[in-house]
Amino acid sequence: MSNLPLTVTVITLNEERNLPRLLESLRDFAGETIIVDSGSTDQTSQIARSSGARLETHPWLGYGQQKNFAQSLAKYDWVLSIDADEALTAALKQEIRERFADQTIQEHTAYSMPRLSFYLGRWIRHGGWYP
Repeated sequence: MSNLPLTVTVITLNEERNLPRLLESLRDFAGETIIVDSGSTDQTSQIARSSGARLETHPWLGYGQQKNFAQSLAKYDWVLSIDADEALTAALKQEIRERFADQTIQEHTAYSMPRLSFYLGRWIRHGGWYP
């Protein structure tokens, strides 16, 4: 299966514990993965480089500015911004692939997706945290 014309962006700071899981979920999926690191002192940069992702270093200027900087580096029109402690499920990857394959991706300018959050040792299924 070929990679999609999609850029995945990730902002990081000391994410060596989380990054491998995310990067594994992105394997053979997106045409480009960009990791913008704001000065990690752990193995984050090495993990990013070894995955084949494009690694950029950028000083922390705030969450929104960091995400926007990462997006400005994208070579594809479609960008998936994801946090280092998240991962794509097989079902979500399949749905995104289908949107590209049947061209329904072009029906909208942006998409949102439901998230399942694990917080303090529990899955959160209420309070607006779960679809």
